[in-house]
Parts: sequence; C-alpha cells; structure tokens
Amino acid sequence: MTATPEPPPRRERLVAYALLAGLGAAVYANALPTALQYDDKVEIALNRVLREPLDHLGLVWGYNPFRFLLMLTFAFDLAVSGGDPRWFHGVNVAVHVLNGALAWHLLRRALPRVAPGAAGPSGWPGVRPLALFGAAAFVAHPLAVESVTYVSGRSESLAATFVLAALLLWDRLLGAGEADPEGDAAWRAGVARVNGALLYLLVAAVVLGTPIAASVRSGSLTPERGLLIALAGAAAALAVPLLRGGADRLWASLRSVVSGPGRRRTALLAATFAAYLLGCVTKEVAAVLPALLFSWELCVRRGGRLSAMAPTLRGPLFPFLGIPLTLLTFRYAWYGAIGSPVTPRPVGVNLLTQAEVLWRYAALYAWPGPLSIYHDHPVATRLADPLTLAAVAGLAALAVLAVRARSRAPWLALPLLLGGFGLAPSSSVFALKETMAEHRTYAAHFAFALLAAASLGLAARALASRVGRATGGRLALAASLALVAAWGVRGHAYNRAWATEESLWRRAVDLNPAAGEAWYQLGDLARWRRDWSGAEHAYRECLQARPDYVAAWNNLGLVFALQERYDEAAKHFQRALGIQPCYTQALNNLGKVYAAKGQHTDAAFVHQQVLKACDPTNYLAERLLGDLYYGPLADPTRALDHYQRAYHLDPLFPQTEVIKARMLELSW
Repeated sequence: MTATPEPPPRRERLVAYALLAGLGAAVYANALPTALQYDDKVEIALNRVLREPLDHLGLVWGYNPFRFLLMLTFAFDLAVSGGDPRWFHGVNVAVHVLNGALAWHLLRRALPRVAPGAAGPSGWPGVRPLALFGAAAFVAHPLAVESVTYVSGRSESLAATFVLAALLLWDRLLGAGEADPEGDAAWRAGVARVNGALLYLLVAAVVLGTPIAASVRSGSLTPERGLLIALAGAAAALAVPLLRGGADRLWASLRSVVSGPGRRRTALLAATFAAYLLGCVTKEVAAVLPALLFSWELCVRRGGRLSAMAPTLRGPLFPFLGIPLTLLTFRYAWYGAIGSPVTPRPVGVNLLTQAEVLWRYAALYAWPGPLSIYHDHPVATRLADPLTLAAVAGLAALAVLAVRARSRAPWLALPLLLGGFGLAPSSSVFALKETMAEHRTYAAHFAFALLAAASLGLAARALASRVGRATGGRLALAASLALVAAWGVRGHAYNRAWATEESLWRRAVDLNPAAGEAWYQLGDLARWRRDWSGAEHAYRECLQARPDYVAAWNNLGLVFALQERYDEAAKHFQRALGIQPCYTQALNNLGKVYAAKGQHTDAAFVHQQVLKACDPTNYLAERLLGDLYYGPLADPTRALDHYQRAYHLDPLFPQTEVIKARMLELSW
C-alpha cells in the first residue's frame, strides 16, 4: 500500500480552502436572499422555543432531542440576524464549504491507498489535483442544493460535518498506530480491557433497566419506584466488581491508555466519539458512523482484510457500537418501538420502495436532471414487479461487489460502502413521510466525491497510456473543469427555483402534475394570500391525486370557513374525520364552525371529544373550551379549569397573556 501523504503544507491548504470557498460562493450567491420556506416557517420562523433557548433548554430538548444542537444553531441565527434569511443561508453555505474542505483532507489521505495506480507518486494526475477535483465535486454538485439552500436542510449538512470530522480523526488515529505498531498493540490491549468493564456495565444496565423501563411504560410500576429500584440495582452491580478488586484493575487499565505514548491516541479516540455524539444530536443519520469507521479502516488501512478488524471491534470501535445498542434497547423498552410506532407504510413495502429510490438517487448523481423539492415516487408493493425486482437484484449485486472488491478495487468498494451505509437510515425499515427527498442524499455526498476523484484518476491513467501523459493530462484537466463548471451552473440555476415558495412548488407540479403534496402546498400559499378560488383549485387537485389526504380535506374546509360558508366547511371537516376520526385539527375546526353558527353546546362537545377520545394534552381544545365557558356558556368554574390546563400545556403560546389575565379575573 502507498503511504499516506504528509499533511498538506499551509500554502496548499489555503489555496484549496480559497478555491472551495470561491466555488461555494459562486454556486450559492443567488440563494442568499431566499426567504424561509416550507418547514423553515414551522421549524424556525414560528418556533417559539427558539426565541429564548437558554431560558427554555428543556423545551428545546423536548422539541426534538435528536436535533437539539441543530435547533440551538437556529436559535443563534435568530438572535444574531433577527430573522434575516441571508444570515441563515450564509451559515448553510459556510457549513457546506467546510464539509468540502473536510472532504478534501479525507481524499488526500484516502486516494493514495484506495487508488494507488492513479494517485500514487508515479501516477497521474496525482493525489493533489484529484483531491481538489473530488472536493470541488462535493461543493458544486446540484444534488446538494436542497441541503444548502433549504435552511432546514442544515440538519443533513451539519450532521455530515461531524461525521466527516470523525472520519478524519479516526484516520489520524489509525495513522498514529501504523507509525508505532508495538505501542499501538499495547494501547489497543489496554482499550480492550477498559471495554471489558464497559461491557459489564452495559449488560448490567440492560438486564436491570430494560424490565424496569417496560414496567413503567405499562403502568405496573410508578416512575418514582422504578427510579429507586434502578438506583439500588446499579449500586449492587457496581459493588460486585469493586469488592473483587475490579477498581484496581480498571484504574490500571485506564492509566495504560491515558498516559505515556498512548495519550495522543486516546485523545483522538475521545475526539472522534465526541464528534459522533454531536452528530447524533444534530440528526439521527449520524448514528451510522460506526459502520462508516469500520468501512474506512477496512478499505483504507487494512487492505480489505476482515480478519485484521478484530482488534478494532474489541478495542476503539466498541464504544461506538455498544453504547448506541444499549440506548436502542432502552428506547424499545420505553416506547415499544425503535423508530416511530406509527409509520406511513409497512416495513416490507418501504424496503421495496427504497430499493427503487436508491437507483433514482444514483441517476441524479450521474445526471442531475429534473431536480425538485418533491419527487412523487410511487410506493412499491410487490417484489414480483419487474422494476422492483430489478432494483432489489441490482442492489444485491452492488453489495456483493463491494464486499468482493474491498481488497482488489477499494476505490470502488469504499464509496459503495460509505454511500450505502450513509443512505441506510432514510432508505430502510424506518419509513419517512416522503418516499424520496433530495436532501437525504447528502449523507452519501462524500462517497460520490471519492468515487468521482478515483474514477477520474484511473481514466486519466488509462488515457495517458494511449495518447501520452501530457495530452492525457490536458484532456483530464479539461474534463474535470467542465464537470465542475456544469455542476455549478446547474446548481446555480436550480437555486432560482427556490426564490419563492410559489416557484418552488410550481416547478414540482410542472414536473409531476399528479404530485398531491405539491398541490397541497400551493393550496396553502393561496389560502394565506386569501386567494380562495386558487386555494380551492389546488386542494381539489391534491385530493384528486390523493383522495385520502386528510390535511387537504381539513384545509379545504378552512377555505370555506374563512369565507363564512360554514355548512360547506363542516362537510369537509367531516370528510377528513371520516378518514381519520382522531384528526384533532379537523375536530377543533369543526368545533369552531359550530361556535360561529351559535351552536355552542355542540362546539363544546366536539372539543371535549378531542380531549377524551383522541389527545388529552391538546392545548387548542383546552383553550377553546375555556373561551366557550368564559363567554357564551357562562360557566366560570369550567372556564378557569380549562384555561389552567391550557396554560400548563403550553406556557409559551402567543396568547398566554390573555389566558393569564382571564385566570386572574376568574380566580378572584
């Protein structure tokens, strides 16, 4: 194997950073004025927990613990910019360029080993231009636009920052081991001994904690009693090894890995794990990092030899596997499911559908044709369907190829492994709302950059043997510049579609007139503009494509309610409830229609049904019941009760001051 190149000199780093920053600015300059769109409005602009995050860290965590760090970055943006979208987009572009720089460093370290024929000392064009081309491909390819221009897409790009940083730290850790094989063996032995203690703690936690968590969830054990039992069990589990002298052995093992020559390796391992944790609280996709670390070491450092990976699995990689698996076990015991217990499609159907979607992602990398915020890929229900069968067979063939090529063609195996594992969270048993979304490809963006750089290098080497090194070099350089320019121009043009929500969703409808979600979004835009005829047309187009879309039935009812056409509104709310009886938005809207018609008792009954049969923590139902009993139904005791419950459920609601004033009035 070719040795890893020396760290790039300062001048080379600065030139690479400047070129990547300039390329990012050129591609995304027209995205800076773009307003916050789609989920940005809910997740950022209207998200009350972001207004004073330091005072409400618990609410920020409760909003989405797996995106806690992401939400804090949005809160920081709001505090600094006052909501100016140019700041949000500037941060997103900066994150993307930073990822391009991390990709450049990783390519410089990987290419000499996975594609030595193209990037080695005797090859052409060599590691430097190939690494720069791969990083430029990372920055310029238009499939990244949705993760950069769409502010909420920062979840993907920022999580990728921590994943790429972890890969770089991991490779430095492996390089330190290669430079000192004897010291590395001793260090790994010490880490394995520490992992033995960690394994004991994790097994004890699962054995003791899982049944307690399941009992609390089922209601057979109160949380307070469960906590006491858990603390007692933890004390007993710790006492056993302590009484048998385990503390001395553990301390000796810890000293062996945090002192002497192994200190630097331990620091790199700790930094890698910290990056892993930060990625996991940015977006869940970072949880695949252990598989990426394994694939990187296997292909880049171990020559594809699986037998050489055993010390890594017992040693530095163990915490990355053992701790998440323990947490997933607890999650299953607590929630009864690893993912969401309610999914938009069955597991088997989702797997078949994603087998087709993965090929569409690959096609968009190869030829970034019609890009859109919404790809209405149909659900695949039968393996016997020729397209589905071909997609599944093709993926199986790629998996076999990746495994078999890990030694002979690591330049191909590594991108396949990194890309496959990167896309796995959104293309697996965990079904997401949309069957396909461009921002999900960002997790595989580095794999694409690596494959593009290695392929260009090998093609240039083959071309040089035919037409000469100088001519082949000029042709390869021209091809690389043409590709980067074409990708950049395409991305810059795609940014224009994001200029307004109208243009964004019109593009989706133009590309696929049967895209129900796109019509739904156009209906919302028209409704907010009070364009009633336009909203009604868009919602009806949506329902023609998706007759069971309850939100569209509900919003169509809102169009009539806002025009005071209450009977028509009620019919559409009832159509939504006929599909989903506990769709609380439609229930509350139906109650408001009854109240507007003067049927106050009927309105109160509907809101009470929300709380009794559907959602006992529904803020709006409590608030509306408080209004009804405060006003037309004239029952101060019930009004105070419902207002107090509403305030307890959501103390940050914009009309909290009104509720507080009425509670004060009613309690005196």
